[in-house]
Amino acid sequence: MKRRTKEQWQELFAQHDTSDVLAAEFCQQNDLCPKYFSVRRKQLAKVTPHIFSVGFASELMSHMAHFLFQLKLLTRSFTGGA
Repeated sequence: MKRRTKEQWQELFAQHDTSDVLAAEFCQQNDLCPKYFSVRRKQLAKVTPHIFSVGFASELMSHMAHFLFQLKLLTRSFTGGA
């Protein structure tokens, strides 16, 4: 297993938070152990909780933007374009 700094883990968590994939898939894509990914996130959340609340807000905004885009496409299909 590759050793990572706290900052590198935080960057990985931020990348996951803004992605549209589950943790297991993200870990597979990045050659990470899913169990350790979860453990490390919890460990660092105790030390730096503000980072994860920002990540949550970012993830929420990303999902909202995706939902609004899908809604716009759906609305266009019912109204015939424009």
